[in-house]
Amino acid sequence: MQEIPADAIATVRGPDGVERRYAPIHLAAMLGDANGIILLAHWGNGNVNLPDGRGYTPLMLAAIMGHEDAVKTLVRAGAECKIPVAEVTPKMREIIAKESELMKCEREIKYFRELRRKEQSKIYRCRRIGNGSL
Repeated sequence: MQEIPADAIATVRGPDGVERRYAPIHLAAMLGDANGIILLAHWGNGNVNLPDGRGYTPLMLAAIMGHEDAVKTLVRAGAECKIPVAEVTPKMREIIAKESELMKCEREIKYFRELRRKEQSKIYRCRRIGNGSL
């Protein structure tokens, strides 16, 4: 399978008749394509905070369009959650805040699990040394 260039640009004519240039991740966000976002975020260049020509990030575009799954996917992929765009509904802002908080909690849990694993590994090594079995 041939790799898709992540910085490929598409020119799209909007409903207002103005042509704008978007990267594939912007188009996936505007269409609410969560699987496309996952593919581009992990297989493409990974930049989920790439601004379009107007300065809108994929998260902003997905939120403006009301695509809940795309918003959640972008937040989980590490999108910056500060959205100064007035067009974003309170419901979308709430979803972004909730997902952001969940991701923060998941990162903390992962950190403490890793810390615990390291401590258990140290204890195991000390026991082996103490028993003379090393």
